[in-house]
Amino acid sequence: MNKKPILLIVSLLGGLSLSSCERIKPVETVKIDVWAPKNEEQVINAVIEDWNSSHNEKYQFKVSFDVEDIEKSTLIYSNSYNLRELISNKQISSIEEKFIKDKFTDISIDSVNYNGLYYGYPISFDSSYYLYYNNKYFDSKEVESLEKILRIAKKNNKQVLFDISNAYYAASFLLSPQACGLDSIRYEINSEGKAKYDINWDNETAVKVSTYISSLLTPYYIDGTLMMMPSFNIDSNIRYEKIIALVSSSTYDDKYMELLGDNLSADKLPTYNIDKKEYQLGSFSSTSVYCINSNASNEEIKTANALAQLLTNKESQLIRYQENKELPTNQKIHNDKGFLKELTAGERANILQSEYSCVQAKSIEDKFWEVVNPIGNAYINSNLNGLTWSDFLKNQIELLR
Repeated sequence: MNKKPILLIVSLLGGLSLSSCERIKPVETVKIDVWAPKNEEQVINAVIEDWNSSHNEKYQFKVSFDVEDIEKSTLIYSNSYNLRELISNKQISSIEEKFIKDKFTDISIDSVNYNGLYYGYPISFDSSYYLYYNNKYFDSKEVESLEKILRIAKKNNKQVLFDISNAYYAASFLLSPQACGLDSIRYEINSEGKAKYDINWDNETAVKVSTYISSLLTPYYIDGTLMMMPSFNIDSNIRYEKIIALVSSSTYDDKYMELLGDNLSADKLPTYNIDKKEYQLGSFSSTSVYCINSNASNEEIKTANALAQLLTNKESQLIRYQENKELPTNQKIHNDKGFLKELTAGERANILQSEYSCVQAKSIEDKFWEVVNPIGNAYINSNLNGLTWSDFLKNQIELLR
């Protein structure tokens, strides 16, 4: 990550909250280092400039950029992937629940919650992947069903790109809240430094889901309707309408809009249907957060909490979206219909999918791929090496335990 530190000087912050209406006469300054990447640095500048211009009666923030040691930084920008290590190394301190509870979306709160303590202020999130589709071939109701998507694509001699041979996407079926659940896979690092999983992907429900999914997908994979990640040019196949639906991430949002224009739509992942019951496909999620250095002084920690609250309030998260197009974690924004109207199709789908996402950093690590990739491949070719789905899943999942 391209990190650049920020030196924050605050006039007499003390223990007062940013919402105080009292007139404050500056009498001293407090220096605090903030570790953040370049694009976040721009957001901080914009937020503080707005704060300083509209709060002349209160303390003023002044920013400089001249410290280069993360260990000396009080407020630390991080991704949820790094939190476990920061906590384990005792580099960051926990944050009072009142600063977090009811202020952020559930998935972003979960991303900073370890053993009942909160270790960061959620800044922005990404639901990893969801559904893009060509609306010339599907209406908004049809794309709610995986079965209908595949059926319509086959009927029109088109293709659906959903790389289920990759464990990342194959996990979607068992992550379904109606199947094993979004919290059905979690891991901890044991005393030997190895990942130990709490996972139930070999139970009766997992067997039922896997049996059905393999029977559904294998025929479409064999006849070419269902595509894995291809070696040919994806862009041209989207532009010339060979691929009319695909599961992908926000990374390609602008590209898909350029390829399809008004014909591009997006939605959360579809459902699949077993015995007249709908199962919503799940996904993973990542979150960017601000953490507080555990070695900071009490005054620095007070200042860091105040700045973090300013940087994650509704107005500041809107500035971040305008600057970086990073989706907010603040719950008030997610309830704002005006904001939701301004989003691209992919951004709206990203937010919709967040309700059905689990925290990737708490759920999977390196060992996951070698265990679940074979499950994904079995979903599309029904090759279980002569085993039943029950035995196949037990053999694979046991490798994670």
